[in-house]
Amino acid sequence: MGIMNLAEIMDKPIEILKKYIKTIVTFNLAYGALSFIGIFGFIIVGSILTAITLALKLNAILIGIVFFILAIGIFTFIMSFKIGLIKIASQEFLEERIYASQAIGASFKKTFKVLGVLLMEILLFLPVAGVFAGIGYLLYSGFQNSSIYHGIYDKNEISLIIILFVGILLVILSVLAFITIFSFSFHAVAIENKGVFSALKRSYNLVKGDFFKILGCNILFSLTIYAITTSLQSFIGIVSSIIYIILKFFNVQQSFINFATMAYTFSSWPISILSWLIISPLGTIMITHLYYNQRFKKEGYDIVLKLKKIQKNEEKEKLSECTQYNDSL
Repeated sequence: MGIMNLAEIMDKPIEILKKYIKTIVTFNLAYGALSFIGIFGFIIVGSILTAITLALKLNAILIGIVFFILAIGIFTFIMSFKIGLIKIASQEFLEERIYASQAIGASFKKTFKVLGVLLMEILLFLPVAGVFAGIGYLLYSGFQNSSIYHGIYDKNEISLIIILFVGILLVILSVLAFITIFSFSFHAVAIENKGVFSALKRSYNLVKGDFFKILGCNILFSLTIYAITTSLQSFIGIVSSIIYIILKFFNVQQSFINFATMAYTFSSWPISILSWLIISPLGTIMITHLYYNQRFKKEGYDIVLKLKKIQKNEEKEKLSECTQYNDSL
């Protein structure tokens, strides 16, 4: 156990996924079922509140607040899933067995902290969103008054198009930067039991100094998950094409477009389920390894874990010696 390179950070999560596949799948299924019940409850309550608001002809702002509360509640349930998965992924580092039931309990216990972290992240991003909203409004006004709709492209229109693309690029980079800064906030909540503000500050401190490296890692992890999912879809496409060729060989009349549509319909559900149960958790496990690697680099936390392991082994040896001594008496 020590500082890992990028290859190790990406390889070891696959080993953990294989080792704890039963726990991860059980956790995903159980938490998914409980979340579905919770989200369904939120939708019912939100629908009732919306109906009451509309019946009483209350302010539209109040309706917006109701929908925001509903949306943030559902999103909190979804994001709390990461807490349990982080606990499962931490077993190899902390050398403690985490069962699916314990991971589910941890996820629900940290729900309010997760909600607090999400709300604070939204509040912190609001000024950035406001700036981009203002720029977007100015661009919209510019396009409304431009001659682009008439097929005329002069210097002003070309400038507007360039500014639009630059603005979109800046929005994407800002969102990625924001996600990177708070990459480890949930890990601070799950592993270090930090509060809302402490978790955000903790994530910032772990990212500070390695921002571009962690940004690149996050992008690479996302691309890896996307590539695995796409590979499965491509494999299904190849199998479907082979089956279609075989059917044509036996003179089975079938439209390729209809056959491809049917094959995609029947294969999309298994791929989605497989992605949810196995592939998607891999991204969280990778980020968890990156979190520990940052602690190893910045704090020497790997040495702390080694010392704890030595202490545990010594305690076990002493307990074993005491047991043997008592037996001899």
